[in-house]
Amino acid sequence: RARPPDPTVTLAVAPAAGAHAWQARAAQAEALVGDLGESFSKLAVEVQSAVDSAGTAATRARDTFMTEWNKLRSERSSLLDDQ
Repeated sequence: RARPPDPTVTLAVAPAAGAHAWQARAAQAEALVGDLGESFSKLAVEVQSAVDSAGTAATRARDTFMTEWNKLRSERSSLLDDQ
């Protein structure tokens, strides 16, 4: 039969083991938060890029529409003036 550990020895090393476990968990948390920050930064850059692209496309579409509208406006005006 296995002999249980001596409780006095276990109690003597418990503070050191607890401190080590706490430090290990703190390091894991620090790494996790750092990774999340990097992921969030990459996502923000991607979203900004998509918004910039959409803004450029919307500006081009508006410019094209206004050019056509103004061209047809002069045609509409001449039709109305002829009546």
